[in-house]
Amino acid sequence: MSERILILGAARSGQWMARLLREQGVCATLSDLKLTGADLPEDLRDLPFLAGDFRETWLDDFDALLISPGVAQDSPPVLAARARGLRVTGEMEESFRLSQTPVAAITGTNGKSTTTTLLSLILEASGLEAPAGGNLGRPASQIVLEQPKADVHVLEVSSFQAETFHQFHPKVATLLNLTPDHLDRYTDFESYVEAKLRCFAAMSAEDTLVLPQDPNLERRLEKLPTRRLAFGCAEESGDGAFYSEGRILVRYEGRVQDVMPLEELGVLGRHNLANALAALAMALPLGLNAEGAAQALREFKGLPHRMEYAGKLGPLACYNDSKATNVEAALASLSGLEASILLIAGGRDKGGDFGILARELPGLRRVYAIGEAAPAILEAFGDRAVEAKDLSGALAAAAKEGRDGEMLILSPACSSFDQFRDFEARGEAFMNLVKEGL
Repeated sequence: MSERILILGAARSGQWMARLLREQGVCATLSDLKLTGADLPEDLRDLPFLAGDFRETWLDDFDALLISPGVAQDSPPVLAARARGLRVTGEMEESFRLSQTPVAAITGTNGKSTTTTLLSLILEASGLEAPAGGNLGRPASQIVLEQPKADVHVLEVSSFQAETFHQFHPKVATLLNLTPDHLDRYTDFESYVEAKLRCFAAMSAEDTLVLPQDPNLERRLEKLPTRRLAFGCAEESGDGAFYSEGRILVRYEGRVQDVMPLEELGVLGRHNLANALAALAMALPLGLNAEGAAQALREFKGLPHRMEYAGKLGPLACYNDSKATNVEAALASLSGLEASILLIAGGRDKGGDFGILARELPGLRRVYAIGEAAPAILEAFGDRAVEAKDLSGALAAAAKEGRDGEMLILSPACSSFDQFRDFEARGEAFMNLVKEGL
């Protein structure tokens, strides 16, 4: 008798997980707090469905509980399932168990989506089939179902997804960075870090771990038996991806290849250079073609809502960086920009220290504080900041104050949930306001 699985959460990843399980001969049951069986796509409406608030009696008929990433480990469904001895798993963990394709996994606090996309493009340009997904776009279960014979599945991994990892075992993985985030979910920073590091727990000596030149990250992962590659500024020895004297280069198994001039990189900012180097380093053990990689890096102009050019507002060049949902992401986007900057920041505070932005970015000429976090931003920036309440007010104020050659950047350093459903909606609203000239 096959295992009986209850999928808690019937949105996109839950739906694709149900399809994948059905192909494997497992008839899963879907459940959701807000959706009903009638809300499912037609091909899934024959599946059993449990609607409404979770009830512990649901677990009577199942051997495993598959939770969506939004379901915390200390939530009543998970605690009840564990008390009964049920296996608790997640969509990405289960997708890995049902696949034979090697995985390249990208995690970290910031830069995951861009690095995931770049690695997929670099590998495709190197002649490999390397679809990207996971926390970015397509669920892992959809990729496993639709492209089971790909050379590698490139997956962005969030801390929420990693919480359910047990067998998940990437062939190549990177930890881009670690800074406080999601402290509304985790009790402290170390709990968040512990969740992230589950991504690497099953890696072996045959696998490759790619790390920035950061002693703190190296220390946290020093006991892993993996091979190591680095990314960052040029080193005299060691393999990985580096920049030196205006050039991007890679070194692998003693062979150095000059990839391209740094100035030809298609995306702006030091953080995007780091993302590109991480993707190049990850591609090395998978089959990098340097010429193809260079072309991919030239042509990639960035993902939506990540320093995306929005147009002109009077003299101001406007950029949508709505994906910067924490302080460190905003700092990474803004560091190194040479133009005078007007910044729109704020939203729902995730526990970040806005004082870091104030101290590290003395060149910000004006900060327009919006949303629930406005008082904390005003306190951090002092007389450089004014309260604008919302995006429309911020753009109107910036239009009056803007000078030739300046940049207006929406880089909120906060989540969007006080005024928008998600960062995409916030970014689209900004783009539309700029397009309409307010």
